Amino acid sequence: MAVAVAGRSCAAGYADRAVERAQDAGAELLEGPLTTDWGTQAAYLRGPGNLVVDVCRDA
Repeated sequence: MAVAVAGRSCAAGYADRAVERAQDAGAELLEGPLTTDWGTQAAYLRGPGNLVVDVCRDA
């Protein structure tokens, strides 16, 4: 199985909305949203063609 990975950094307040919109469009939430030990927030979603996207918010 081939897996492609892409990342997207969002400003505060936009990460949660980006995850919500992706799920509304059919993405599967794999993990998160979670807060890392260094203060960023991240969520991992799978979309069409097994594309895995990391949506994150910088600290």
